[in-house]
Amino acid sequence: MLDVGERAPVFALADLEGQRHSLAEDPQQGPALAVFWKSTCATCDLVFPYLQRLTETYDSGRWQLLAVAQEGPDESAEFARRLGLTI
Repeated sequence: MLDVGERAPVFALADLEGQRHSLAEDPQQGPALAVFWKSTCATCDLVFPYLQRLTETYDSGRWQLLAVAQEGPDESAEFARRLGLTI
């Protein structure tokens, strides 16, 4: 956990389409919520519909959701399809 005012470590990851995203290079401003997950995690099945609603409710230009999968793109995409996620 970071203290107030601390910056997150710089890292870059690819999304399901292969596009690279980096906190340091992303044009969005504001706070970021990083969620580390796995498709076989029962808690993730419960949490992600709430995260979906959060992104639909609050302006995404003011904050970022970083959903970092612990598996490859095929498993991640199947998880998103199964739960009907667009995030």
